[in-house]
Amino acid sequence: MNRILKYIPGISSVASIMLLAGCSEEAPFSTSDNESSVVKFSLSLNEKVTRAVSEDETASLLEGAVMQITDEKGMLFNWKGYSNIPSEGVALKFGDYLATAYAGDSVPASFDKRYFKGQAAFSVSQNQINTRVSVVCKIANVVVNVNADDIEKKYRDDLKVEFFTNDGTLNFTKDNLDASGYFMRSFDKTDGKYDDVINYRVSGIDKDGVSFTKTGKITGVKAAHGYTLNLQSYEKDETNGGLTLRIQIEEYSLQSDTIELEGRPEFQWNSSAIIRNGQISGTDETFTDQTLVIAAYSELRSLVISSDNATLKESFNQNLPIDLTIAPYSVQQDLKECGIEYEKSYIGADAEKTYIKYSLTLKEKWFKSLPVSQEEYVLTLTAVDKRNYSNTSTIRIANSNSAIAPPFEILEEYWTKDYLAVRAKSADVKINMEDGSDEVANAQLQYRKVGEEEWQSVPLTDLSQGEKIVTIKNLETAVYPNPGVTYECRLVGGEIVDLDESGENRDYQIRTKDLKTFTTETIFEMPNAGMEDWILSNKVWEPGADSSHSFWDTGNHGSTTLGESYNLTTQSTELKHKGNSSACLESRYVVVKIGAGNLFTGNFAGTSGSGVIKMDGMIDLGKPYNNSHPTGLRVWVNYRPKTANNQGGKSGYIESGQLDQGQIYIALASDIHRADTSKESTLVRTDNLPTAFLAFNEHTFEGDYGEEGEMKEVVIPFKYLEKAHNIKANYLVIVCSASKYGDYYSGADGSTMWVDDFELIYDDIE
Repeated sequence: MNRILKYIPGISSVASIMLLAGCSEEAPFSTSDNESSVVKFSLSLNEKVTRAVSEDETASLLEGAVMQITDEKGMLFNWKGYSNIPSEGVALKFGDYLATAYAGDSVPASFDKRYFKGQAAFSVSQNQINTRVSVVCKIANVVVNVNADDIEKKYRDDLKVEFFTNDGTLNFTKDNLDASGYFMRSFDKTDGKYDDVINYRVSGIDKDGVSFTKTGKITGVKAAHGYTLNLQSYEKDETNGGLTLRIQIEEYSLQSDTIELEGRPEFQWNSSAIIRNGQISGTDETFTDQTLVIAAYSELRSLVISSDNATLKESFNQNLPIDLTIAPYSVQQDLKECGIEYEKSYIGADAEKTYIKYSLTLKEKWFKSLPVSQEEYVLTLTAVDKRNYSNTSTIRIANSNSAIAPPFEILEEYWTKDYLAVRAKSADVKINMEDGSDEVANAQLQYRKVGEEEWQSVPLTDLSQGEKIVTIKNLETAVYPNPGVTYECRLVGGEIVDLDESGENRDYQIRTKDLKTFTTETIFEMPNAGMEDWILSNKVWEPGADSSHSFWDTGNHGSTTLGESYNLTTQSTELKHKGNSSACLESRYVVVKIGAGNLFTGNFAGTSGSGVIKMDGMIDLGKPYNNSHPTGLRVWVNYRPKTANNQGGKSGYIESGQLDQGQIYIALASDIHRADTSKESTLVRTDNLPTAFLAFNEHTFEGDYGEEGEMKEVVIPFKYLEKAHNIKANYLVIVCSASKYGDYYSGADGSTMWVDDFELIYDDIE
């Protein structure tokens, strides 16, 4: 059977899909992708300063730039370095978003470090195809200059101009009078406003040899504006013999000239139908001319073709490696004789920009000159533009059945780009299906633990063209701090070509050539999950074997400032699930208002608020764990609420006469979150999730829970936010409270919750 002809569409029928010319909104390449949720991003810097920006500095600013994509729930993507922004775009659900970008260094005062910031709001809807978002980063500094042209040169040697704010100082002397200085506006934390004042001090020696100093202020300073200190003249004051120094402040805007920072060079074949998994496949009868187009936003500094294969070197008449941008005419003619042509042209993509197109054509005669090989031929093409932005394309050629790429591939980079792709007991495998794959019989994903012989299989039910996810479940697990379990996987299909003695499947006609490996996350077991260990330290009952607050903590540190009897969370040996004890959380009236019994992962950070008796508390929510992604939390609970009598609590929550409610909420977070009961904006609610939260859920207890004297299981599934795919989870948050609205001092005296045997779940939750 000729697999090449069966699985690869006919080459001669392929139509060109290149739409470069006149494609202003999608330059340098258009796309036939009809997914309305694909969004592509670009950056530019907008500034006007007193000196030009060099190519090297432009490249440095771009590579250090940060772009963040957020929605109403928080951050979804965070890329550092323009080259790390996916050139193919990212898929976003229909909705409203904000792209924010930063470039440069945010320092209080500097002569060479500048800071840029920009934002662009955008929407993704069914009516938009391949949305492109351009974020213009405008300079955020305040720029200061000195103009001393009207002062005689001999008096400049001793002249010193000092600009200063609360955060930084810049000194101008004879050696740098022509320089520009950059300030970040000082931020006053007490009133939450930016300081709009820059002070200056001018000193020197006058014509009579007398030292002088003159001070002043530049007020109303604004970001992205410059201020020139014009020193206009020295004049003798005939009345008092003093010196008059005329100073004039000139303001100007920095946002007029634009320096475009566009993306890396891009590659695209003029005929995609013969490209399967990046491979050109054919025979002497089916190969035709193929052109690879390199589109760039600036001139290429180099375009190098290289290969370690001796046959390919011979096919280039021993001209590999070669930089096509500097190849002499004689060499280009030599390559042309071999069937390799190279040219450069300009494309007027829109009214403002001109894109540069380079074309590398591999002729039919060159393909046919290659001897039939059981392995694929590989050429590497590296393009570097004059800004030093580079991109590499690998040209793979197969001219035999054994060298041909299968009609499907495993996209291994998916596991490194998505934190939710591989979990403790399951893994998502991203597969790219090529045209013709629906003809492959018995297609399946196979996997096995490294070191084992037998394969396990997951049938592929969707063989339509494109990328899709196949999930492997029920994987073997390991418990932290042990390493995870490493698996290898492959794609197979077609006829069985090898059987063992028992007749079991051993191999298939088509299978991926290289095994792909992934390592599962480990299961995290929480310290003191059974609430067995407690210690009394300075009147405070604390869960744990010592007072280091290694994992669990309580609000007892705040309530016991009034005495040891106000420990609201204690060890209970009377009601428990397993072991010897549980944690007992009791809400109680404390002097002037309700204090809720609570238990949480994190640290009590101190009391806050005003007055002699500070009743407000600060807690740092979250404890480091193994970065895994559990499906939920299991905990054993008994809850007995009381009726509130509105003792000092905030209205609008649990009112007098209402039955109290208990709560357990859980989260995975990228950072610790500080909650302060004196600042409602810091309190965690479903409509006010901290930016650091990546997954979240809560369970509210309304009425008695569990039979009298017995613990009852509660399973709380994690709800993962979209940004959890791209931001690493570092902290585990669990908060249990006998009064759900205890943060607002609203609840009931005597409401009690017992909790025991906390366990993270890694299985599917019904």
